[in-house]
Amino acid sequence: MRKIRYRRSGRLLSCTDSAYLLPTVADDELAEALAESIADAIATEVDIRLGDVEVTLAMLLDPDHWGDDWRDLGIENVDEFLAGLVEVDE
Repeated sequence: MRKIRYRRSGRLLSCTDSAYLLPTVADDELAEALAESIADAIATEVDIRLGDVEVTLAMLLDPDHWGDDWRDLGIENVDEFLAGLVEVDE
């Protein structure tokens, strides 16, 4: 089994009391749009320790957008970094 060990922590103390949905969202897509809005709002509040590095969930969900933050941690290639954390149980 291939796995990457991690430890999750959070610092979410509160969240906004509303979500904004675009008027172009169809009624049958409201649940997905709302869930995505909420996930985006909390993704920066969930800390994940990968090896000796602590990142946010947002950094894992969109590594290109958070590229400067990865580089600040000394990581140029996120996929290579994560591949180096893979453990194989035999």
